[in-house]
Amino acid sequence: MSCPHATAAAAYIKSFHPTWSPAAVKSALITTGYSSASLRLVTGDNSSCSQATSIPAWYLNYPSFTLSSRSKSVITRLFPRTVTNVGSPVSTYKAIVNAPTGLKIEVIPNVHSFESLGQKKFFSVKVTAEMDGSIISGSFVWYDGVHRVRSPVVAYVSS
Repeated sequence: MSCPHATAAAAYIKSFHPTWSPAAVKSALITTGYSSASLRLVTGDNSSCSQATSIPAWYLNYPSFTLSSRSKSVITRLFPRTVTNVGSPVSTYKAIVNAPTGLKIEVIPNVHSFESLGQKKFFSVKVTAEMDGSIISGSFVWYDGVHRVRSPVVAYVSS
């Protein structure tokens, strides 16, 4: 078991919501803000939440990208990411963007050349959404001519 604390937290949530799917439990874990008091309920010890590790959700190195706004407006966010080569040792991936009108997705840089397995590269994704409706979505795909790695991008107006 590589993450016993995460497994315990998932089991704790599942005990209150036995009909929830694994995806729903994961979503609850990812989107819930934990305080030191709530952490101690799960761990049963004097654990505390460090302010040093409190970062905005868009800095988490997830393959998906979400923006939200409380009103219909233009919103922009820059998402920093790190990618690790798990494909061919020597390979070049290019980002192919698929975005509807009103959603602009820029992958910077949009090409990565790898020289070995496990090599890491940094990139940013700049998303600008013109929120005329309640939700807009697109994606981009890293493609090396053989492998495709898709990342969804969603922007929505929250209530």
